[in-house]
Amino acid sequence: MISCSGRCKWYLTAGIVWLIACAGIVIGLPFMELAGRVVFLPILAVGLIRGLYFLLSYKNKRIYISEKEILYFSLFNKQYIYSIDDIKKVNYYLGGRGQVGGLTLKFDTIKIKIPREMIGFLEVEGELKRFGLL
Repeated sequence: MISCSGRCKWYLTAGIVWLIACAGIVIGLPFMELAGRVVFLPILAVGLIRGLYFLLSYKNKRIYISEKEILYFSLFNKQYIYSIDDIKKVNYYLGGRGQVGGLTLKFDTIKIKIPREMIGFLEVEGELKRFGLL
């Protein structure tokens, strides 16, 4: 069984940086006038969402691939089990604006993205090539 996890330094670092930036905005909000608050509140919301996304990816996102099935844990630690035969298409995707690309596994109802930053990416890529999906 091959495992691929989001426990990499990139996700942890990105989550911490976003949350520190949000803390800076929260500290500065009382000293701003209304126009500044209107501008920075959407930035704060986006920053909180991005920071939580990276930290949840670091903590929860995992993929296990065996000979017959794929066990996928989402950001909210919900477990999904898929058969290897259920995969419709596997392809590479390119990241944009500072993101690194990875693999996309397409099923009937869901797409699972495996970024290159995840620990075990090369093993998953090799296993998918061995199955003849790449």
